[in-house]
Amino acid sequence: MSDHKTANLGHLEIAYHDIGEGKPILLIHGFASNARINWINTSWVKTLNAAGYRCIALDNRGHGHTTTFYSADDYGPDIFAADALALLDHLEIEKCDVLGFSMGARITSWICATAPQRVNRAIFGGMGARL
Repeated sequence: MSDHKTANLGHLEIAYHDIGEGKPILLIHGFASNARINWINTSWVKTLNAAGYRCIALDNRGHGHTTTFYSADDYGPDIFAADALALLDHLEIEKCDVLGFSMGARITSWICATAPQRVNRAIFGGMGARL
C-alpha cells in the first residue's frame, strides 16, 4: 500500500507524507531508508502529531518512491538539502523545524548552514562523529 503524495519538481518527483496539523516539522531520513521506515513505522509521526506538529516526511532522492538517478553527480548533501527546500517551497512552508537522522542529520546541518532563514529549530539524531 502506498499512501504517499508526490511533488513533481520538473526533473525530480519527491515522494512525501504530510500528516497532522499544527506547526510544520520536516523529517529527513537516513541512508538506505525512507520516510515510512524511519518516521511512520517507528511512531515518531504519531508522537509529533500528538505534540501539535504537522509532519512533512520526505523520501530523499534515490530512496523510497522518489526519483532515482544513476550518476554520482546527482547526489550530495547540497543536492539533498536543495530537494528538501524545494519540497517546502512546493508546500508553501517558509520556515519550520527540521529533524534529521543519520544522513538526514547531515542534510539538516547543510540546510542550517546554507539557508538558516528557513529553520526555526534543528534536531540532529545519529549524526556520527566529526561533522
